[in-house]
Amino acid sequence: MQSYYREKLEKAFYYAVSRNSFRKTDLINQADNVCLFGLGKYFDDAFIKQNVQKRFNIEYLCDNDSQKLETLKNSGVYKGIKGFIKPDELKGLKNTAIIIMLGDPRSAINQLKHIVGLENCITYNDLVLDEIMAGGGSYNLDYYRKHKGELFKVFDMLLDELSQKVFVNIFCLRAAPHLADFSYEELYQENQYFSKDVLRLSENECFVDCGAYTGDTLEEFSKLTNNKFDDYYAFEMDLDNFELLQSKAKGLESKDNRITCFNCGVWNEDTSLKYGKMSSEDSYSIFNQRETEQVKAVKLDTVLKDKRVTFIKMDIEGAEMNALTGAREIIQAQHPKMAICVYHRIEDLWQIPLFIKNLYPEYRIYFRHHAKYWVSETVCYAIP
Repeated sequence: MQSYYREKLEKAFYYAVSRNSFRKTDLINQADNVCLFGLGKYFDDAFIKQNVQKRFNIEYLCDNDSQKLETLKNSGVYKGIKGFIKPDELKGLKNTAIIIMLGDPRSAINQLKHIVGLENCITYNDLVLDEIMAGGGSYNLDYYRKHKGELFKVFDMLLDELSQKVFVNIFCLRAAPHLADFSYEELYQENQYFSKDVLRLSENECFVDCGAYTGDTLEEFSKLTNNKFDDYYAFEMDLDNFELLQSKAKGLESKDNRITCFNCGVWNEDTSLKYGKMSSEDSYSIFNQRETEQVKAVKLDTVLKDKRVTFIKMDIEGAEMNALTGAREIIQAQHPKMAICVYHRIEDLWQIPLFIKNLYPEYRIYFRHHAKYWVSETVCYAIP
């Protein structure tokens, strides 16, 4: 299968180069017509509030519900929309990109791929992710051409067939979806950050949780270890999330104060940063410059200097590379297990594992995917 996956990766890469499809935003910019499909609750809640029409140059609204289309058309609210159309009418439009605004887009994709082609079907969540992450620096097509070798270098270092399967199909789903053999749902695996076929937890872990949110990973870690661990360092930059995290920590805490919570971001220097909300109400990124707040950011090498570290987890909305740079000394000296999210930018798929291997060449690299319906939650595991 290795040769098959390598050939598949080659085809997907050259397709992405030919169409410049490394980002969903590129497909929107190239389209002659942009249509949004799915006029349900997600649409009602977000379309106007998030200024979706202007951000993505949407000219058509589409749905299977003729009555909903007629209601929106007659409302007078959606000025600038050229047409309120049913799926069959998409056939009359040329070079069309479809944005699917549904929590579970699978049925819509299966329907629309036969009309406009799978490669032109874009889920709204994927699109928003690419839009926001461009705020951290956007690579042009020449970058991807020049770094093709790095993509294949990571593929060649993967140790098991499942990692190869996940790596190649995730790349395809992002850059050349019509070439993917498996959907996100088919790649999905439980136990995010703690994939049981990749790693084992001891009773003496010193866990670093970057992007601790409201304590969901803390709770899962406590269950998996039967609350037997040495230390837990949790970093969460949003104050509302942090307060919920502290509450969760107090509920799990024993008398020995093993859980330490930090209300700050994790970065490559000790500084202050601005961050804004992602598309959801409780997820944040320093690369989203809308409705920003100020936050303290720290290097792990500074705040955890002289502390024992056995496991680092990162899901910090695109700041993973910067945070890893700020943990260079810890990684080189202690070689902790790592579970690092690599889904925020397509180049994370190769930049992050290569950076990790450069710090400690003995790391074994695995890939797993932990979300059922979309690009989120692809994790690179580094095991010493």
